[in-house]
Amino acid sequence: MVTNKNKVTFGGSWLLLTLLMIGMSWSAAVSPVTEKLQTSENDGAESIDDLLTLPDEAMNPADNDEFGYDAGAELIGSRTETAKTFLKENGDFEVIVSPVPVHYLDNGAWEEIDLTIESNEGGWSVTQNTYETYFGNDARQGVQMVVNGQTIRYGIMPQVVVLDGNTLSPEPYMAKPSSEPIDIGGNVIRYPMMTGISLDYKVTSTQLKQNLVIREAPMLLDHQKESGYFGIAETMILP
Repeated sequence: MVTNKNKVTFGGSWLLLTLLMIGMSWSAAVSPVTEKLQTSENDGAESIDDLLTLPDEAMNPADNDEFGYDAGAELIGSRTETAKTFLKENGDFEVIVSPVPVHYLDNGAWEEIDLTIESNEGGWSVTQNTYETYFGNDARQGVQMVVNGQTIRYGIMPQVVVLDGNTLSPEPYMAKPSSEPIDIGGNVIRYPMMTGISLDYKVTSTQLKQNLVIREAPMLLDHQKESGYFGIAETMILP
């Protein structure tokens, strides 16, 4: 499958920062921005509102319309984790192989992946995937992933912090708490952290991606702007 993406230009004081999980308990950090990015008004760039809007529905990897075939033409018994086989009108077969999983194994049968975040008694989850993901009703509960029968928890007690540029010691970032509710769109869940700052989790068929979304430039002290870092600290529990 090939996905075409338009080039995007960022402008103003809004930031979209992506922090990837590494290691156990950790502090993820990004260097501070000291200058605004300049763009012309007519350069065709997407607005920041568009960039931060949650999707209406999940972009599932097993999209028959994208493959160019009707679902009824698929030979379900020929499925693999990354391939679909279709019967053409002339009687020939065509195998389409994806670079990412399009099916997950369920009781010995390959089923289509559905990345849509669904509500449950304890919060939300995605279970029709190569791994299971569970989200709590509070960001402090973290996220639970079940991979090959092993449970991994991370994102526990996330805290927005400022790191000293010399010692890398974290200090809590003080800001007004957010009054916005938890928001969900397709395969993305958004936890409000502080005013103008939220924590997103995006489920794909290969990974659970964490995004720290900053809508307004953080108010930092002068020495922090010159040599500090801004990010989040959280805890991970490995099996």
